[in-house]
Amino acid sequence: MAIVWNYSDIFIITVAIALSTRFKQLNNRIYSLNEMSIDYILWSELRQHYVLLCELLEIIDNKLASLILLSCANNLYFICYQLVNIFEELPDLLNYIYFWYSLILLIGRTIVMFLCISEINDASKKPLDMVRQIRSRMWCTELERFSDQLTNETIALSGMNFFFITRKLVLSMIGTIITYELVLLQFDSQLDPDADKKELKEFCNLK
Repeated sequence: MAIVWNYSDIFIITVAIALSTRFKQLNNRIYSLNEMSIDYILWSELRQHYVLLCELLEIIDNKLASLILLSCANNLYFICYQLVNIFEELPDLLNYIYFWYSLILLIGRTIVMFLCISEINDASKKPLDMVRQIRSRMWCTELERFSDQLTNETIALSGMNFFFITRKLVLSMIGTIITYELVLLQFDSQLDPDADKKELKEFCNLK
């Protein structure tokens, strides 16, 4: 189970790195061109290549969407579950080492997976910086279409279209985990059968 769990995340990471690398290759080609040498035909070719990359991303997203959703839900659940048990006393040193090793590995792998996937969206938006720097007299129909596509479309892997994995989503997930973790810790302390006894004992000692 642990091997399959790790393999699914590593598989998603490698696919995400491959896709972001393709977008970076196109970005390097765009940035290597001189503004004066870019004409209508070249912008049309660049936009067609960008569209092909977006279509490739869409095909892969359709194949991996369920796996990404399952992996994200699984990782986030077990992160919250292990963080709730972070204050429990462990029977021996081996359990203590395993608990912290598995928790750090889980958090690290999840962060790496999210960052690699969100890199696709970052790389797909890079050409917009160069497009905005082009003078108005150099604009053409293809460049305007390219600019609209870069501005309006969300190019990223998703979890069955429930969410698109971008850096903003990663930050919001971290904030959500911290919020729910505080709620779970508070709820867990309320369910502790010895909690009321401890509070009553402390109250009596004060009296």
